[in-house]
Amino acid sequence: MASTVANPSDRRGGVVAPAGPPTSVITLIVAVAAAMVALYFGRAVFQPLALAILFSFALAPIIKRLQRWSVPKTPAVIAVTLLVFLVLGGVAAVVSLQVVDLARKIPEYEQNLLDKIGSVRDAAPEGGLLRRMTNLGNDLRKAIAKASDGSAGAPATQPKPVAVEVQETSSPLAIIGEYAGPILGPLASAGIVIVFTVFILLQREDLRNRLIRLAGSADLQRTTTAIDDGVSRLSRYLLAQFALNAAFGTVIGLGLWTVGLPNPLLWGIIAGLMRFVPFIGSFIAASLPIMVALAVSPGWTVPLLTLAIFVVLEMVAGNVVEPWLYGSSTGLSPLSVLVAAVFWTMIWGPVGLLLATPLTVCLVVLGRHVPQLHFMEVILGDRPALSPETRLYQRMLAGDAVEAIAICEAEGEGQPLFHVYEMVVVPALRLAEEDRRAGGMPRETRVSIAEVTGEIVEALTDPPEAPGPPNGDTPQPEGVVSLLRRKGGVLCLPAFSEIDAAAATVLAHLLRLEGLMAEARPLVRRMESLSREGVYGVCLVGMTLSPAQSQRLVRRVRGHFGVGTRVVVAILGDRADMPPNAADGGAFITVATLAAAVEAVRADAMLPVVPAGAGPRDGRAAVP
Repeated sequence: MASTVANPSDRRGGVVAPAGPPTSVITLIVAVAAAMVALYFGRAVFQPLALAILFSFALAPIIKRLQRWSVPKTPAVIAVTLLVFLVLGGVAAVVSLQVVDLARKIPEYEQNLLDKIGSVRDAAPEGGLLRRMTNLGNDLRKAIAKASDGSAGAPATQPKPVAVEVQETSSPLAIIGEYAGPILGPLASAGIVIVFTVFILLQREDLRNRLIRLAGSADLQRTTTAIDDGVSRLSRYLLAQFALNAAFGTVIGLGLWTVGLPNPLLWGIIAGLMRFVPFIGSFIAASLPIMVALAVSPGWTVPLLTLAIFVVLEMVAGNVVEPWLYGSSTGLSPLSVLVAAVFWTMIWGPVGLLLATPLTVCLVVLGRHVPQLHFMEVILGDRPALSPETRLYQRMLAGDAVEAIAICEAEGEGQPLFHVYEMVVVPALRLAEEDRRAGGMPRETRVSIAEVTGEIVEALTDPPEAPGPPNGDTPQPEGVVSLLRRKGGVLCLPAFSEIDAAAATVLAHLLRLEGLMAEARPLVRRMESLSREGVYGVCLVGMTLSPAQSQRLVRRVRGHFGVGTRVVVAILGDRADMPPNAADGGAFITVATLAAAVEAVRADAMLPVVPAGAGPRDGRAAVP
């Protein structure tokens, strides 16, 4: 059904124009594939470069602050960079020592683990799956031990062969290479990162100018402002994330030290690092100390306290500290964070997993400020791709009343009902009217839109709090409502199409919420079947009406209901040239919003009843 929509306008908030020629799509696919191949096979260069760019973003504010304190740029860059990497090197050394110490202590904790496994097995029901799996593991372990010492299946008189080992004397260079090889690789990568970081920070202004040239120098002021804003936002985000994760790791380490877990410094560092990994980082960081707690503690107190420390701190950090520190989110949609984590892990392995969120934030910031890369923000960002009225109209086209109601309820949370109708429902109907006038909407689609609108009105009939009047005044006195009720009811008649009928349903709902007797009826051309009794006023509702059409419809209404019938013409389409309230020659009142239509009907309640035989000018209502 979406194929009936004709050439949406820019007002639809994120609706993309028709796609370009197929060659552009093929070019984009080839470029993305080439970039992925280059990232994978060039990871030895791109990984240090990506780390250097992130470090430069994080360190740039510190260097700017030092320059404001009259520290020369080059010494500031070199000193800050070396200090940061010395601290990181010290952290890596501490982690290595802690891991070696933990590996040395692991055999001491074997008995505690066996006791806990036995207690779990004893607590399991007889014949249960857990008990059977435990017994199977014990039988396999005994069989393997028996086979390994040669006690089964070997002749008793057969002597065991003696293993002969030939040892070669290694040269000192070979020994150094064997032990230093695993260390030299990371050290070389760290050195490359340091060099890249220093040069990026020293050439920051020149790189910014080149980026401005690539982004577009036609509007230099806007481009410069956008790039500076994007870089500053990204720098603040990276610094805030580093500070939060460092504090998280510190508190974790102190908490585990308090409960008596060995190597708390190691677990604190791992917790701070793993929190850079989206979604699963904290769970991975918690699993390791929990396993050690199970091995160390003879009971269950230490493991449960360890789990509680991670759960409580993660809830506080994710739901309290992060929104206060750098906003409620990273600017990424949850799905894009997950996809980015999988993508960068596939391309760069564990390093890519750590860098997934910062790198994706960089892409979103670039897409937000560089027009050529705007598609990245649309794909990866958390901003809604479509405006609320466009999403509502799309659900109307699909006939999905459930999601349409959900959209209205979400947009109306904490807002009066007038806001939902004026800012969401009526703009969606305007989009439908545009497509109807363009000739691309069949009648069944218009009927579906009217039905969905009716279900929205029905769902919003009982709001949690009764909305106030549209102008913000005090509620109207009961005497005003009683006066208009004595005069009769108000009919909301659509001018032409089913879309007008949907708007008339909305207006009738608002009038009823004001305490008036109002109902929506069929199209004006079918009014001959309506009763004349008890009708005091008529609201003609149309999305697009010319003055000539309005006058013709008003004559038909008064010809059927009587010349003294009050008539308000509500033209709710995009009529910027029409004043908000206009009396057309004294014959009727023309309004452009739902609130103005309700005000016009309320104003009639303050006027005396029209004498029999009076002309329309004698009984004309005027909006105060």
